[in-house]
Amino acid sequence: MALSLCPCGGLGWQSHLRTWSLLAIPKHNGLWIDKYNKGCKYLLKLIGDENAEKKLLDCANNYVVDNSIKKVIKDKRKMQ
Repeated sequence: MALSLCPCGGLGWQSHLRTWSLLAIPKHNGLWIDKYNKGCKYLLKLIGDENAEKKLLDCANNYVVDNSIKKVIKDKRKMQ
């Protein structure tokens, strides 16, 4: 049985990881990457399906990015 977590589009979690790592402060990059990798290992152990893990991470990242963009737009409208 295939597990479908959400209909995520986009570039994939690897691309989002690269984008976020470029935005992170370089001195904290090592710590951030380490925590991300540990989180991925934990999810894989918990879920037991690599494809489901990737979909979950992609959906979570899309959710954060979409809501961040919405918040910026909302804040910008308030300032106008």
